[in-house]
Amino acid sequence: MPDPAQDATRIAALERRLNSDPGSRAFVELARLYHVEGRLEEAARLCADGVRRHPDYLSARVLLGRIYFDMGFLEEAREAMDHVLERAPDNLVARRVVAEIFLSQGDREAAIERFRALLAFKPDDEETRKRLAAIEAAPEPPPEPVPTPAEQAVLATPTLAEVYVQQGLPEEALRLYRQILSSDPGNDAVKERIAHLERANPALDARARLTRGKIDMLTHWQAGIRN
Repeated sequence: MPDPAQDATRIAALERRLNSDPGSRAFVELARLYHVEGRLEEAARLCADGVRRHPDYLSARVLLGRIYFDMGFLEEAREAMDHVLERAPDNLVARRVVAEIFLSQGDREAAIERFRALLAFKPDDEETRKRLAAIEAAPEPPPEPVPTPAEQAVLATPTLAEVYVQQGLPEEALRLYRQILSSDPGNDAVKERIAHLERANPALDARARLTRGKIDMLTHWQAGIRN
């Protein structure tokens, strides 16, 4: 049984260690403890920053993928696990998470295929055997309705945008922030964050201005046709 008092002491010690040595690999253990405690946003930010500093640390990528999965960021979780499996095809945790991602995305057959492959790879894995049996025995769910553009916009969150920033992907962060702003035009915090990222990344700002110019020109051209 986890001991909350011991975990709190361990978390405090790891936080002090990382404050004094930001490049330490201790971020993995701290992110794991955050994850266990349900502090998913903190875990994701910490682990993403650690992976950026240590791109070849596969255990950290596995943990990051698991955190993304628990946050509902399935594409990001899949990307992390695919990266691991390209370099370590025998990583069973990554294989299992990919199977669960397929299941969460409604692709039952792909999930079953992945679980069978995992079981063939490790026949004595009782956890996988039971999971596969439960999936095969469950009735196939009806297809989910396709989300509207407004519903899709809800999937874009500032948390995920900041995770992209931590990973060194400002273009993806800007894309998400602009998607958030399109559904919430009065969000001043998001406007300020977009402005900050554009100032910090002038090449992206120039590209965005060019794109907006093309859109304005196309809108003007279409208006001319209608008139």
